[in-house]
Amino acid sequence: MSSQSYTPYETDDGWFVQGYRFADKEAAERWAKREMARPRFDFEGAQQYLVDQDVGDAARNKERFLAMRAEGRAYYTTDGRTRFWLHEGGLAERRAEGMVLVPATIDYEEGDSYECGAPWKQASVADIEAMLAAGKAIALHNC
Repeated sequence: MSSQSYTPYETDDGWFVQGYRFADKEAAERWAKREMARPRFDFEGAQQYLVDQDVGDAARNKERFLAMRAEGRAYYTTDGRTRFWLHEGGLAERRAEGMVLVPATIDYEEGDSYECGAPWKQASVADIEAMLAAGKAIALHNC
């Protein structure tokens, strides 16, 4: 933004800079000087940070998925919100305690890009394994 836009101007109501009202010119000039010295917001950098964060989360979720499957664990839910990675022994113990566990689905996105606001798809553990085995690019969420 140009320094011209930070030039105080006088009205009947006081001094104004960028829509802010000040009682005197000196206060308006101090504010304008401080604002001009402030670093500008890096929108592209912030956006890239969020994409990098999503990419990192997806990589960790994929690692966790593969590690749990390598241990012979399956993904179960009790109510559609609470999810557990359980091996057969853990599943049997919880069912013996009266818990009703059903296979859970995993949220995922297709492709390498992360489209803001795009709804996630859901698939079973077997379907996710098939997609990964076929080399399909997917990003796993909440697993």
